[in-house]
Amino acid sequence: MQLDRESLKSLIDVDFFIKQYAPDLEKKAAAYHGRCPFPGHNDKNPSFSFCHTGKYRTSWICACGKGDIMDFLNRKGIDGDDAIQILNDLIKNKNVHLRSVAESIKDVLKKKKEKNQPNVSALPMVRRIKSLMVRYLMEKRKYSLLDALKVIKKYNLSVFAEEKFHNWIVIPVYDENKKQVTWVAQHPTRKKKNKYNPPGGSMDYLFNINNIPKGKRWVIVVESFWCAIRLNSWGWPAVSMFGARMSKRQAKMICERFDRVYLCYDKNKAGRGAEGKAVRALSPQVNIFYMRLESEDCDKATEEEVNKAIENATTIKPIWDFDNGQ
Repeated sequence: MQLDRESLKSLIDVDFFIKQYAPDLEKKAAAYHGRCPFPGHNDKNPSFSFCHTGKYRTSWICACGKGDIMDFLNRKGIDGDDAIQILNDLIKNKNVHLRSVAESIKDVLKKKKEKNQPNVSALPMVRRIKSLMVRYLMEKRKYSLLDALKVIKKYNLSVFAEEKFHNWIVIPVYDENKKQVTWVAQHPTRKKKNKYNPPGGSMDYLFNINNIPKGKRWVIVVESFWCAIRLNSWGWPAVSMFGARMSKRQAKMICERFDRVYLCYDKNKAGRGAEGKAVRALSPQVNIFYMRLESEDCDKATEEEVNKAIENATTIKPIWDFDNGQ
């Protein structure tokens, strides 16, 4: 499967590309400058410029014309289909230099703050930096390139443009009717606590509820939204509570929508404690099952491990059975 033109433009490392196809260009500020590298153009007064960052990333302009990275290859004598194939091969063979997330954030923070940027309280979905998101999902979440692109598109992932929180990953949250109700932001290095909208408020929503078909009557409940995303990519209906604690509103939403609930909590102390509270909140309205994974948490589990845990899930007796001594 080949990536489309826009995906290729967002993922390619411009610095690496220039070294391969126009090594004589000199990097200055936001662009490479020098004599035109195209055959047939005698550029006595250097007029060529290739932008490597910002709004016009991968675009070039010269006295002989202008275009994007695909047009650049065309002018080099490589036609459209071959140009797409070349860029796909570069990415698939990992010849493109993908810097670490930490390095990318460090570079971005050095830039001057852009004018008229919204503050943190404003809608954070101000722009998408797909290359940063792909690096994060591949390096930290161990996704393949194509799976990372699918996750970004399906969940509308983005980043803050506000300098103070630059490159915090923003995950929008939707209700059952696919209407955005709030968002949560996470620092790529996980060294800082997640930020919610409203700031400091509790998350009384179920992440990923909008992606579960209305006719589906059972669900897997997990702590992390990344766990819900991964399980959903494997075909399992999963929702996240944004942590171990289940609020009364979340419990009510689950009981109104589903008949069977599979609890898949982390094995740490917080997860074990929250698991018992979740049973009390959901019982006896729904049938509850425990999922026991071999991994410490769901985010580290394999697809085969999850399948096995669902098959061997343990049924939990309703709370009133305990109360009546049955």
